[in-house]
Amino acid sequence: MKVLQVVHGYPPELLGGTERTVQELSRALVRTGVEVGVVAGSLDWRQGTRALRSSDADPQSGREFPVWRLHRGDSFFDHWHKSRSPELRALFEELLAEFQPDAVHVHHWQRLSRDLVASAARRGIPALVSLHDLSTSCLIAFRVRPGTESLCRAPLGPDPCLECAASLPPFTPWIDAIEGRLRLHEHSRDVRRELDLARVRIVPSQSHLETLAACLRLDPAAFQVEVVPPGRGQRLARWPGPRAGAALELCLFGHLTPIKGAHLALEALRTLPNPRALRLHLLGAEADPAYTRRLRRLAEGLDVVFHGAYDLDALAAHPARHAALLLACSLGHESYGMVLDEALDLGLPWLLPAAGAFQERAAGQPYARLFAPGDAGALGAELRRLLEAPAEVAALRAAVPPGGSAALDWPAHAERMLPLYRRAIAAGAPSLPPREWFEERLERHQNERWEAGLEATPAQRLGLPTTDPRAPASDPS
Repeated sequence: MKVLQVVHGYPPELLGGTERTVQELSRALVRTGVEVGVVAGSLDWRQGTRALRSSDADPQSGREFPVWRLHRGDSFFDHWHKSRSPELRALFEELLAEFQPDAVHVHHWQRLSRDLVASAARRGIPALVSLHDLSTSCLIAFRVRPGTESLCRAPLGPDPCLECAASLPPFTPWIDAIEGRLRLHEHSRDVRRELDLARVRIVPSQSHLETLAACLRLDPAAFQVEVVPPGRGQRLARWPGPRAGAALELCLFGHLTPIKGAHLALEALRTLPNPRALRLHLLGAEADPAYTRRLRRLAEGLDVVFHGAYDLDALAAHPARHAALLLACSLGHESYGMVLDEALDLGLPWLLPAAGAFQERAAGQPYARLFAPGDAGALGAELRRLLEAPAEVAALRAAVPPGGSAALDWPAHAERMLPLYRRAIAAGAPSLPPREWFEERLERHQNERWEAGLEATPAQRLGLPTTDPRAPASDPS
């Protein structure tokens, strides 16, 4: 069996949850005897769209597999207006011809092109899709509208999506209202076609399926989807936990970006009668300089430790090892929450926003507490209760399973995936007519007009500090 994995980024360049999932799945599949290839997008702008081949290897078996990184050469290639790229699609089709997979597994379209499943179908190759996040239903990926602290549940459509997406730079004054609606129609049509053409559709949790179905106006009963949680990596050694007589310590894992909501934790600390009665450890790369500056201002006078990026292999001796609980403050919808499994291994109970998969996974668990999402006051009230009731903290910690997370390891997850790959291959590629002779010409013309509009617009009107066209608009990982 030959399977081509397709994702918007791949380690070591990008290390988000989806990228790590694809790497671990690929390595585990190689161990089962599957021949694997990976096609990945990249944040690395290159002059002229091109594919650069490298390789990865399963560390246990030593078996290598090819990784093709596709670098785009156009401007702001993460912008939703650029989500269909004829140049990228041509490269992808060349790789299909070279690798000749039995199935294509698309994990993400961003930085690539929104017609990958259709391209595979036209070459007689069936596809699976894994919907790791909400980007298929949102023009800015995370469904948190700028200036808000809450999840947007509006179905994808002209109102409010066009206004929302247009509020983020680069602004596009050369795109009028009619063209904006036409572009959204094409975008929505292509995304829906990708989902319809996929022989197997996969989500990591039931709550994620329900949110996607509402946002894309799908009938979850009629739209067959497999709920398959991701695998989990190495077992982590249990942390020693709180020290007698010491201040209560919490830790928050994740990149320091607004969507992860670390600012909410700092605002909640400031509602406490004695804000320094609690120590907060922030473990995660400082991915957004402006946001990091905001966090450091909020942290002034508080007992907050910025640890930066962390290595799972080095967590046993980490300075945060005396933390009593895991705190998460995500503003968006979490589709699964791999960090929750890591926390259970470390012996950490959960303090989470009551939304998405966090709520689904925490419901009824004696080691979990929930607070209203995006509400610093509600979080502050929970923190006060925990500070005033050490016995409750002890009870939460005692309820954490002694064996840590019960999630499947990656080899077991790969074994669970094999029947889905076989099902897709047995179903064969769906029938799809060839593209009309003029379609690619129109796509190229549309993108060339966009580039011309960008070049003709002063940086100030674009809402940018620079006119450098290479920077991507966003990164959902």
